[in-house]
Amino acid sequence: MSRMAINRGNVFTAFFMGIFLPCAGFYLVQWLFQFAEAQGMIDAASSSMGSRRFRTTCLIAICINLLPLQVFQRRRQNESVRGLVIATVLAAFTWVIFFYESLFTS
Repeated sequence: MSRMAINRGNVFTAFFMGIFLPCAGFYLVQWLFQFAEAQGMIDAASSSMGSRRFRTTCLIAICINLLPLQVFQRRRQNESVRGLVIATVLAAFTWVIFFYESLFTS
């Protein structure tokens, strides 16, 4: 493998990282909410607030991809940026489709 290929990054590795990080982030944020509820730091979510909390947790998990994206951009790993952005856009599109009714209906 040439040095040039290593410096530019890998689309597939970054794509799978872009899928894995939001999944891991989702479970981490869910665990933090459950821990805070158990410790009495926050109130338990009611049914109406629970759906908003789930929607927000999903969005935070997708936004976790911004951290490695910044690292890849600073290192000028353009192929890795491309793979991560593709995964992030797919996740955001899925989020909008999944929560369309609660977002855009009155």
